[in-house]
Amino acid sequence: MAQTKTSGDSRLRNVPSVDRLIRTDVAIELATRIGIKRVTALARLVTSEIRTAVQSESESANGQSAESLLINATQRLEEAATSESRLGIRKVINATGVVLHTNLGRAPSQKLPKPQSMRKQLATALLNTTMPAV
Repeated sequence: MAQTKTSGDSRLRNVPSVDRLIRTDVAIELATRIGIKRVTALARLVTSEIRTAVQSESESANGQSAESLLINATQRLEEAATSESRLGIRKVINATGVVLHTNLGRAPSQKLPKPQSMRKQLATALLNTTMPAV
């Protein structure tokens, strides 16, 4: 008879899947606020952290039931979303190209003359002009 090959650590069976975590009420509520893609990314991060804790035989994750690990994961998911929103990660518009290609951000290429020097230049120009003969 062929023996079936067991893959992975049996302790990891209790770690909730990303799909199971996303289907919780907390994740559904977060998805309405920050979007499903972001919630999925955070859920992957949370399950990875829990998986690492179980593999390293951390006391906080070792021997916990699937339900308690799911509750722990939803709490971590909510904390991660809250801390991320506090950090101020926001969608922005990158207008660097607009500024560069339209010269809106360019400094003046020459300094404007001071009013006194403009008066001197004007007076000199008027004195040096010749008046037509009448």
